Amino acid sequence: MVFKIEPEEPEDPDESRPEGFYSGSFEDESDFHNYLDNYYKYYPKDDLQIIPGITTYSRDELVERLSQLGTGWRESDNYDRVVRLIIDGRTKEGAYLTLNEENGLFTMYTDDPKKGFVDDQLIPDLERAPNTYPLQVSSYQISSLTSSIMSEHDSAYSNEVILKRKRGSSNDDIPERFDTENKRTINYYSKDAADVLEYFKDNFDVRPSSIRIVIPNRIKFKIDKSGVLKLERGSVSDLLREMVTPFIDRMVDGKSAYESADVGRVELGDREVSQSSPALISPPKGKGLIKSISRERSTCYQIEIICQLIPILSLNRYISPLNSMIHLGGHTLILEEMRQPSGSILVKEVKI
Repeated sequence: MVFKIEPEEPEDPDESRPEGFYSGSFEDESDFHNYLDNYYKYYPKDDLQIIPGITTYSRDELVERLSQLGTGWRESDNYDRVVRLIIDGRTKEGAYLTLNEENGLFTMYTDDPKKGFVDDQLIPDLERAPNTYPLQVSSYQISSLTSSIMSEHDSAYSNEVILKRKRGSSNDDIPERFDTENKRTINYYSKDAADVLEYFKDNFDVRPSSIRIVIPNRIKFKIDKSGVLKLERGSVSDLLREMVTPFIDRMVDGKSAYESADVGRVELGDREVSQSSPALISPPKGKGLIKSISRERSTCYQIEIICQLIPILSLNRYISPLNSMIHLGGHTLILEEMRQPSGSILVKEVKI
């Protein structure tokens, strides 16, 4: 069961609980973050897991959408600007929800298990809710974030990284003896983990799917491609407003761009796809050529696009608020790698 903040001190209070531990309301998200920073350590459970995302709904509308999925979601406790949601069942797992209705940014907080709840229940249900997008992070973005933090903080390091390679992929740039179609996973544990990402990519064609970042005497957290932030030590505010600010800003900026663009059609190289929702890609003539399209499953395609530089303005309407996903003909496409040099996005690979 997700931890519960008691609104009032019980008749027989726990003497170890400090003043301010009991709270029945929060003025805003910052007030809630301050509470977690000061008092979460008194809850005898696991590390706090944080799932940011973006939505077009108000908080009450998002709660209603989740309740309509048929998986048991309901509001259990209301703390003014924060609500506690649970899933009816034997364990009553759940999460706290905050939502900024000015920009659509929502955040969920839970101490329930990542495996079995966050990965298998919470995130899939958020993805099923219309117009709601939990954060997703590409391997490139994980590497970029790691590099940025390491360069800004001399004492920062990473002591754990999990790197993966999909089955069936091939790369002419890596040593031939390692260029197989086998699925590959490498778990690396050492304080130089941030320094070996390029080595493993160049020699084994594996890319980070999760990483732990440590700044001594300040913060320790993990981030993975599913967008889950696991705070092992430090401040919630520091994590969301400093460490992963680029991801948060990208979601908000993407939503603003999405809402301000026009409806149109999609062009991928020499192919055009009609779109009931807004226009997608219109790369410059002669660029964005499709190298190959292969069908992997009945509803899954692999598309490799080469030499495609797309001005950001042309992405406004097709890119989702996550800025790492696009919508095309009823499918969701995840941009596996993105770069943003001088106002352009280089799309190396797109998966339907």
